[in-house]
Amino acid sequence: MSKPLKSDWAEEDEFELPPTTETLGADGITTIVSWKLNDAGKKVKVTRRVRRKLQTQVVSHTVAERKHWAKFGDDKGKPAGPDRQTTIIGENLHFKIAPLNKAAARRSRGRQAAGGQGRRLSSL
Repeated sequence: MSKPLKSDWAEEDEFELPPTTETLGADGITTIVSWKLNDAGKKVKVTRRVRRKLQTQVVSHTVAERKHWAKFGDDKGKPAGPDRQTTIIGENLHFKIAPLNKAAARRSRGRQAAGGQGRRLSSL
């Protein structure tokens, strides 16, 4: 009679999650299905729908040069652009920071238009 095989607890695949899948719909929306474990230890399916929109932006010469640098670390040897395995997708934040000198110029023009000459205080 043969003995039942004992398996190592580390070799059991009970916590292995299915791989992340991406499908591109006809309407241009990408559906990303991933799996995670919740606090109770159960598998939970997470579905995200993403619409990608191309935006062009003028950047400085140094920023454009950095885009051509070789990748390093976990992304070494991978193609250009973000990799889903090493890049975390957070909230989409749309903001533009104005240069300080333009903002100061705008404020001074607003003060002149509102009250003519500004008040000057001096202490002697």
